[in-house]
Amino acid sequence: MVKKNFEIGNYGDYIVFPKYGVGKCHGYQQVNVDGKIYEMLVIDFDKSKMILLLPKERLGKVACRSLSTKTKMDQALKRLFVHTKVCQSGWKDRVDAYCRKIDSNQLCLIAEVIGELHPQIKNHIYSMREFEIYQRALDLLAQELAVVDACDTKIALEKIKSFTEPRGLH
Repeated sequence: MVKKNFEIGNYGDYIVFPKYGVGKCHGYQQVNVDGKIYEMLVIDFDKSKMILLLPKERLGKVACRSLSTKTKMDQALKRLFVHTKVCQSGWKDRVDAYCRKIDSNQLCLIAEVIGELHPQIKNHIYSMREFEIYQRALDLLAQELAVVDACDTKIALEKIKSFTEPRGLH
């Protein structure tokens, strides 16, 4: 999902990339590349220990979004408990569908991936690729939940897992 009017870049803002997770903006920095000066947004991804320099003119063209609100996070967590029946189409089609949901960078769709794959993971009936997709979705949601709730990632994972089990329904 590419947002054309995406306003980010203030020092301390959080930004979510489906590929890298949650990063913190450290403002802009001027970088000289082959004699030309570019204004770059500096984004620090703590979990992967990576710093991304993103050209200011590319901000509207990248698949990123600002951090979710508490309300949107609560809606996504409620979707974790709704275990939908796994699509009976071919394995490749299912994997492609899960990857599209994660790459959409929509919190509720990421939660759906976790909700759909959790019963298989819990019962140890999954392919290695499905496990990797599940872990990727779980990691993205946990990183964002940790920032939204101002807690540790381990606590965020425990909260997510409580919503994937029947006792987690409130």
